[in-house]
Amino acid sequence: MEKLGINGNFLIAQIINFLLLLFVLQRFLYKPVTKMLAARTKRVQESLAEADRVRQEAAAARAEYERQLEAERRRSFDAAQQAIQEGQKAREAIIAQAQKDAEDIRVRARDEAERERVQMLAQLRTQVADLAILASEKIISQALDRDVQRRLVNDFLTKTEALN
Repeated sequence: MEKLGINGNFLIAQIINFLLLLFVLQRFLYKPVTKMLAARTKRVQESLAEADRVRQEAAAARAEYERQLEAERRRSFDAAQQAIQEGQKAREAIIAQAQKDAEDIRVRARDEAERERVQMLAQLRTQVADLAILASEKIISQALDRDVQRRLVNDFLTKTEALN
């Protein structure tokens, strides 16, 4: 091998040095680096799994939030509808009460008008009786008993009303 320019002892020493270097590198560098890379790969995978879990939880929380929001919208809509219905009922009750009050006022006004008419008729009857008595006194030229005259006039007016 010397003819090729290779020194046998030097070659053996280099092979031993290479194997020794390979053993030392594998023992102290390759295994720790592979362990570190494996641990890092595991941490990355765990982080990705955690991120997926958090993303799914966020999606679930968002879905729950949207469901609750929709339920609140429905409740507020129902409450608004109920308030509108109660307002309509109150409006109808107020209108009914106002109509009842108006009818009561009309009835009282009719009753009052009837009482006034009766009172005016009574006053008119008294005045007509007084005028009739005065007229009869002037015609007869003598004073009749006022009570007797009043009774005669009242009887006359009662008969006249009965005929009408």
